[in-house]
Amino acid sequence: MGLPVEERIMALAQPVAEGLGLEIWSVELRRDRGGAHLLIVADRPGGGIGFDDLTSLSRELSVLFDVEDPISSRYNLEVSSPGLTRPLKKWEDWIRAVGRMVVVVLHEPLAGKNKIRGRIEAAVDGQITLLPDTGEEALILGFGAVAKAKLDLD
Repeated sequence: MGLPVEERIMALAQPVAEGLGLEIWSVELRRDRGGAHLLIVADRPGGGIGFDDLTSLSRELSVLFDVEDPISSRYNLEVSSPGLTRPLKKWEDWIRAVGRMVVVVLHEPLAGKNKIRGRIEAAVDGQITLLPDTGEEALILGFGAVAKAKLDLD
């Protein structure tokens, strides 16, 4: 059995993005009655992706996907940036975000809270040190304890 379609798309898209000095953050395929919607989120390492970058990536991926045909049904392709309040999904996202404000939702409550806003002090060996904006002392969270997280504006 082959890779799931989103993994196949990621494997096809990442080298194209790297050739443009970009990286793929996520690939999401949503199916509905009108066909499918393929959302590819990309950024420039260190941030700062622009409209021209997204346009170039979209054009190159369109050509590649026409040839490789990773989705057998009709679909719309959307290439986007992760935005200022981008989600933190991969461990590498956490490492890049050290020093930034974040909103974290935990799988299980910690100190009676399952949603915490604070500054990432460190991300080392699967452990996240978070300094809550409430003035409480730093929390140590395991990467696996995080249900979802996104950057927040300072």
